[in-house]
Amino acid sequence: MSRLEPGSAATPAEFVALLRQVRDRSGLTYREIERRAEALGEVLPKSTTASMLTRDTLPRPELVSALLKVCGETDDASWLLAHERLSGPAEAPVPVPVLVEDKPKRRWIWPVSGAAVVLVAVAVAVPMILLGQRSGDEPHPIAAKPNPAAPAEGDYRLRAVHSGLCLSEREGSDTGVVFQKDCARTHPRYTLDRLEDGSYHVRADHPQYGPGCLGVRKESMEIGAAVVDDECAIGNAELFNVESAGANGFRLRALHSNLCVGIADGDKGEWVPLRQVVCESPVSAAVLAFDPAPK
Repeated sequence: MSRLEPGSAATPAEFVALLRQVRDRSGLTYREIERRAEALGEVLPKSTTASMLTRDTLPRPELVSALLKVCGETDDASWLLAHERLSGPAEAPVPVPVLVEDKPKRRWIWPVSGAAVVLVAVAVAVPMILLGQRSGDEPHPIAAKPNPAAPAEGDYRLRAVHSGLCLSEREGSDTGVVFQKDCARTHPRYTLDRLEDGSYHVRADHPQYGPGCLGVRKESMEIGAAVVDDECAIGNAELFNVESAGANGFRLRALHSNLCVGIADGDKGEWVPLRQVVCESPVSAAVLAFDPAPK
Protein backbone atom coordinates (compact mmCIF):
# COMPACT_ATOMS: atom_id res chain seq x y z
CA MET A 1 0.00 0.00 0.00
CA SER A 2 1.48 3.32 -1.07
CA ARG A 3 2.28 5.98 1.52
CA LEU A 4 -0.07 8.94 1.74
CA GLU A 5 1.55 12.27 0.94
CA PRO A 6 -0.19 15.16 2.72
CA GLY A 7 2.17 17.58 1.00
CA SER A 8 0.45 16.76 -2.29
CA ALA A 9 -2.80 18.36 -1.11
CA ALA A 10 -3.39 21.61 -2.98
CA THR A 11 -6.69 22.52 -1.28
CA PRO A 12 -8.37 21.92 2.09
CA ALA A 13 -10.76 19.52 0.36
CA GLU A 14 -7.86 17.40 -0.90
CA PHE A 15 -6.32 17.43 2.58
CA VAL A 16 -9.57 16.15 4.13
CA ALA A 17 -9.83 13.51 1.39
CA LEU A 18 -6.41 12.22 2.46
CA LEU A 19 -7.57 12.15 6.09
CA ARG A 20 -10.52 10.03 4.99
CA GLN A 21 -8.05 7.61 3.43
CA VAL A 22 -6.18 7.44 6.75
CA ARG A 23 -9.40 6.44 8.47
CA ASP A 24 -10.37 3.98 5.70
CA ARG A 25 -6.98 2.28 5.82
CA SER A 26 -7.21 1.92 9.60
CA GLY A 27 -10.47 0.00 9.24
CA LEU A 28 -11.80 1.73 12.36
CA THR A 29 -15.41 2.80 12.78
CA TYR A 30 -16.28 6.15 14.33
CA ARG A 31 -17.18 4.31 17.52
CA GLU A 32 -13.81 2.56 17.65
CA ILE A 33 -11.98 5.84 16.97
CA GLU A 34 -13.74 7.48 19.93
CA ARG A 35 -12.84 4.64 22.27
CA ARG A 36 -9.22 4.42 21.13
CA ALA A 37 -8.82 8.17 21.43
CA GLU A 38 -10.06 8.04 25.02
CA ALA A 39 -7.61 5.23 25.80
CA LEU A 40 -4.78 7.35 24.37
CA GLY A 41 -5.77 10.42 26.36
CA GLU A 42 -7.29 12.22 23.38
CA VAL A 43 -10.79 13.63 22.95
CA LEU A 44 -12.34 12.68 19.61
CA PRO A 45 -16.12 12.10 19.80
CA LYS A 46 -17.82 10.13 17.02
CA SER A 47 -19.80 13.16 15.88
CA THR A 48 -16.68 15.33 15.70
CA THR A 49 -14.79 12.80 13.56
CA ALA A 50 -17.77 12.33 11.26
CA SER A 51 -18.19 16.08 10.81
CA MET A 52 -14.47 16.58 10.24
CA LEU A 53 -14.29 13.93 7.50
CA THR A 54 -17.44 14.95 5.62
CA ARG A 55 -16.55 18.61 5.14
CA ASP A 56 -14.21 20.27 2.67
CA THR A 57 -12.76 22.74 5.17
CA LEU A 58 -9.65 22.30 7.28
CA PRO A 59 -10.26 20.77 10.71
CA ARG A 60 -8.43 22.15 13.74
CA PRO A 61 -4.82 20.93 13.91
CA GLU A 62 -5.33 19.25 17.29
CA LEU A 63 -8.12 17.15 15.78
CA VAL A 64 -5.89 16.19 12.87
CA SER A 65 -3.13 15.16 15.27
CA ALA A 66 -5.53 13.11 17.41
CA LEU A 67 -7.00 11.29 14.41
CA LEU A 68 -3.55 10.44 13.05
CA LYS A 69 -2.48 9.12 16.45
CA VAL A 70 -5.56 6.95 16.84
CA CYS A 71 -5.26 5.55 13.31
CA GLY A 72 -1.59 4.66 13.77
CA GLU A 73 -0.12 7.33 11.49
CA THR A 74 3.31 8.08 12.94
CA ASP A 75 4.44 10.93 10.68
CA ASP A 76 2.13 13.68 11.94
CA ALA A 77 4.77 16.38 11.34
CA SER A 78 4.28 16.30 7.55
CA TRP A 79 0.51 16.45 8.02
CA LEU A 80 0.65 19.44 10.33
CA LEU A 81 3.09 21.19 8.00
CA ALA A 82 0.66 20.69 5.09
CA HIS A 83 -2.18 21.91 7.32
CA GLU A 84 -0.25 25.09 8.18
CA ARG A 85 0.50 25.72 4.51
CA LEU A 86 -3.14 25.33 3.48
CA SER A 87 -4.47 27.45 6.33
CA GLY A 88 -2.27 30.43 5.39
CA PRO A 89 -3.74 33.49 3.65
CA ALA A 90 -4.39 33.05 -0.02
CA GLU A 91 -6.13 35.29 -2.47
CA ALA A 92 -8.83 33.67 -4.48
CA PRO A 93 -8.52 34.33 -8.20
CA VAL A 94 -11.15 36.68 -9.58
CA PRO A 95 -13.11 35.03 -12.41
CA VAL A 96 -12.56 36.84 -15.68
CA PRO A 97 -15.11 36.36 -18.44
CA VAL A 98 -13.63 35.17 -21.71
CA LEU A 99 -15.60 35.67 -24.87
CA VAL A 100 -15.45 32.61 -27.09
CA GLU A 101 -16.18 32.73 -30.80
CA ASP A 102 -18.94 30.22 -31.54
CA LYS A 103 -20.99 31.56 -34.43
CA PRO A 104 -23.86 31.94 -34.81
CA LYS A 105 -24.42 31.52 -31.00
CA ARG A 106 -22.53 33.36 -28.28
CA ARG A 107 -21.54 31.88 -24.94
CA TRP A 108 -19.42 33.06 -22.02
CA ILE A 109 -17.00 30.81 -20.17
CA TRP A 110 -16.26 31.75 -16.56
CA PRO A 111 -13.33 29.95 -14.92
CA VAL A 112 -14.53 28.74 -11.49
CA SER A 113 -12.29 26.59 -9.27
CA GLY A 114 -10.54 25.08 -12.25
CA ALA A 115 -13.79 24.16 -14.00
CA ALA A 116 -15.73 25.97 -16.69
CA VAL A 117 -19.38 26.81 -16.36
CA VAL A 118 -20.88 27.35 -19.77
CA LEU A 119 -23.85 29.67 -20.10
CA VAL A 120 -25.61 28.79 -23.33
CA ALA A 121 -27.87 31.27 -24.99
CA VAL A 122 -30.33 28.62 -26.10
CA ALA A 123 -32.40 27.95 -22.97
CA VAL A 124 -33.94 24.73 -24.23
CA ALA A 125 -30.48 23.17 -24.52
CA VAL A 126 -29.73 23.54 -20.81
CA PRO A 127 -32.04 20.81 -19.49
CA MET A 128 -30.72 18.42 -22.13
CA ILE A 129 -27.13 19.11 -21.09
CA LEU A 130 -27.84 18.78 -17.38
CA LEU A 131 -30.16 15.78 -17.48
CA GLY A 132 -28.93 13.74 -20.39
CA GLN A 133 -30.19 10.26 -21.19
CA ARG A 134 -30.41 7.64 -18.45
CA SER A 135 -31.18 3.96 -18.54
CA GLY A 136 -33.60 2.52 -15.96
CA ASP A 137 -31.13 1.57 -13.24
CA GLU A 138 -28.12 3.70 -14.10
CA PRO A 139 -27.12 5.27 -10.75
CA HIS A 140 -28.60 8.74 -10.39
CA PRO A 141 -30.66 10.63 -7.77
CA ILE A 142 -34.41 10.15 -7.79
CA ALA A 143 -37.35 11.83 -6.09
CA ALA A 144 -39.40 10.46 -3.25
CA LYS A 145 -42.30 8.32 -4.47
CA PRO A 146 -44.99 7.57 -1.88
CA ASN A 147 -46.35 4.03 -1.89
CA PRO A 148 -49.78 3.55 -0.27
CA ALA A 149 -49.11 -0.20 -0.14
CA ALA A 150 -45.87 0.17 1.86
CA PRO A 151 -45.71 -1.39 5.33
CA ALA A 152 -46.99 0.73 8.19
CA GLU A 153 -44.48 2.57 10.33
CA GLY A 154 -43.19 0.39 13.14
CA ASP A 155 -40.68 -2.22 14.24
CA TYR A 156 -39.69 -5.00 11.85
CA ARG A 157 -37.34 -7.86 11.25
CA LEU A 158 -36.12 -7.55 7.65
CA ARG A 159 -35.92 -10.84 5.76
CA ALA A 160 -34.34 -11.49 2.35
CA VAL A 161 -37.08 -13.26 0.41
CA HIS A 162 -34.72 -15.20 -1.89
CA SER A 163 -32.85 -16.85 1.00
CA GLY A 164 -35.25 -16.72 3.93
CA LEU A 165 -32.45 -15.22 6.02
CA CYS A 166 -32.75 -12.02 8.06
CA LEU A 167 -30.65 -8.87 8.11
CA SER A 168 -28.37 -8.58 11.12
CA GLU A 169 -25.04 -7.33 12.36
CA ARG A 170 -22.53 -9.74 13.86
CA GLU A 171 -22.87 -10.13 17.60
CA GLY A 172 -20.02 -8.40 19.42
CA SER A 173 -18.98 -6.38 16.33
CA ASP A 174 -19.31 -2.60 16.11
CA THR A 175 -18.43 -2.23 12.43
CA GLY A 176 -22.08 -1.66 11.48
CA VAL A 177 -21.76 -4.07 8.53
CA VAL A 178 -25.09 -5.82 7.83
CA PHE A 179 -25.29 -9.48 6.77
CA GLN A 180 -27.99 -12.06 6.12
CA LYS A 181 -28.22 -14.81 8.74
CA ASP A 182 -30.58 -17.21 10.44
CA CYS A 183 -33.59 -15.32 11.76
CA ALA A 184 -33.52 -16.92 15.20
CA ARG A 185 -31.35 -14.23 16.78
CA THR A 186 -30.82 -10.96 14.98
CA HIS A 187 -29.95 -7.39 15.90
CA PRO A 188 -30.47 -4.48 15.70
CA ARG A 189 -34.23 -3.99 15.67
CA TYR A 190 -35.26 -2.03 12.56
CA THR A 191 -37.95 0.64 12.61
CA LEU A 192 -39.58 2.01 9.46
CA ASP A 193 -40.18 5.77 9.63
CA ARG A 194 -42.15 7.56 6.92
CA LEU A 195 -41.17 11.14 6.10
CA GLU A 196 -43.47 13.90 4.87
CA ASP A 197 -42.41 13.48 1.24
CA GLY A 198 -43.25 9.76 1.27
CA SER A 199 -39.68 8.47 1.53
CA TYR A 200 -38.45 6.42 4.47
CA HIS A 201 -35.73 6.14 7.08
CA VAL A 202 -34.88 2.66 8.35
CA ARG A 203 -33.77 3.23 11.93
CA ALA A 204 -31.53 0.67 13.60
CA ASP A 205 -31.79 0.33 17.38
CA HIS A 206 -28.73 -1.63 18.53
CA PRO A 207 -28.88 -3.16 22.03
CA GLN A 208 -25.27 -2.18 22.73
CA TYR A 209 -24.45 0.81 20.54
CA GLY A 210 -27.78 2.62 20.56
CA PRO A 211 -29.81 4.22 17.77
CA GLY A 212 -28.62 4.66 14.20
CA CYS A 213 -29.75 4.41 10.58
CA LEU A 214 -29.42 1.91 7.75
CA GLY A 215 -27.66 3.54 4.81
CA VAL A 216 -25.27 3.22 1.88
CA ARG A 217 -21.79 4.01 3.14
CA LYS A 218 -20.49 7.46 2.18
CA GLU A 219 -23.38 8.04 -0.25
CA SER A 220 -21.61 5.83 -2.76
CA MET A 221 -23.17 5.60 -6.22
CA GLU A 222 -21.29 2.38 -6.95
CA ILE A 223 -22.97 -0.97 -7.47
CA GLY A 224 -21.66 -3.21 -4.72
CA ALA A 225 -21.20 -0.43 -2.15
CA ALA A 226 -21.57 -1.49 1.48
CA VAL A 227 -24.90 -1.01 3.26
CA VAL A 228 -24.30 -0.41 6.96
CA ASP A 229 -25.88 0.60 10.25
CA ASP A 230 -24.22 3.71 11.62
CA GLU A 231 -25.04 6.99 13.28
CA CYS A 232 -27.67 8.96 11.42
CA ALA A 233 -26.77 12.00 9.30
CA ILE A 234 -22.99 11.49 9.14
CA GLY A 235 -22.61 11.20 5.39
CA ASN A 236 -24.28 7.90 4.54
CA ALA A 237 -27.26 7.75 2.18
CA GLU A 238 -30.24 6.96 4.42
CA LEU A 239 -33.37 7.87 2.41
CA PHE A 240 -35.31 5.18 0.56
CA ASN A 241 -38.46 4.66 -1.43
CA VAL A 242 -40.30 1.54 -0.27
CA GLU A 243 -41.68 0.02 -3.45
CA SER A 244 -43.84 -3.06 -3.86
CA ALA A 245 -42.24 -6.11 -5.44
CA GLY A 246 -45.15 -8.35 -6.33
CA ALA A 247 -46.81 -10.36 -3.60
CA ASN A 248 -43.53 -11.37 -1.99
CA GLY A 249 -42.27 -8.17 -0.45
CA PHE A 250 -40.74 -4.76 -1.03
CA ARG A 251 -37.59 -3.09 -2.32
CA LEU A 252 -35.66 -0.34 -0.54
CA ARG A 253 -34.63 1.94 -3.41
CA ALA A 254 -32.06 4.56 -2.41
CA LEU A 255 -32.98 8.13 -3.38
CA HIS A 256 -29.36 9.15 -3.95
CA SER A 257 -28.58 6.41 -6.49
CA ASN A 258 -31.75 4.69 -7.79
CA LEU A 259 -30.17 1.42 -6.65
CA CYS A 260 -31.52 -1.01 -4.07
CA VAL A 261 -30.51 -2.73 -0.87
CA GLY A 262 -29.89 -6.43 -1.53
CA ILE A 263 -27.60 -9.43 -1.80
CA ALA A 264 -25.25 -9.47 -4.79
CA ASP A 265 -25.55 -12.43 -7.16
CA GLY A 266 -28.51 -13.78 -5.18
CA ASP A 267 -26.20 -15.61 -2.77
CA LYS A 268 -28.20 -17.67 -0.25
CA GLY A 269 -25.41 -18.31 2.24
CA GLU A 270 -25.26 -17.04 5.81
CA TRP A 271 -23.05 -14.04 6.61
CA VAL A 272 -23.16 -12.66 3.09
CA PRO A 273 -22.98 -8.84 3.42
CA LEU A 274 -25.72 -6.49 2.33
CA ARG A 275 -24.82 -4.40 -0.73
CA GLN A 276 -26.17 -1.74 -3.05
CA VAL A 277 -27.42 -3.63 -6.10
CA VAL A 278 -29.31 -3.08 -9.34
CA CYS A 279 -32.96 -3.29 -8.34
CA GLU A 280 -34.41 -5.46 -11.12
CA SER A 281 -31.29 -7.46 -11.94
CA PRO A 282 -32.02 -11.19 -12.47
CA VAL A 283 -28.87 -12.09 -10.54
CA SER A 284 -29.30 -9.76 -7.56
CA ALA A 285 -31.69 -10.31 -4.68
CA ALA A 286 -33.31 -7.06 -3.59
CA VAL A 287 -36.76 -8.14 -2.35
CA LEU A 288 -37.27 -7.88 1.42
CA ALA A 289 -40.10 -9.02 3.65
CA PHE A 290 -41.02 -6.80 6.58
CA ASP A 291 -41.89 -9.25 9.35
CA PRO A 292 -43.27 -7.74 12.58
CA ALA A 293 -40.49 -7.65 15.15
CA PRO A 294 -40.77 -10.27 17.91
CA LYS A 295 -41.95 -8.81 21.21
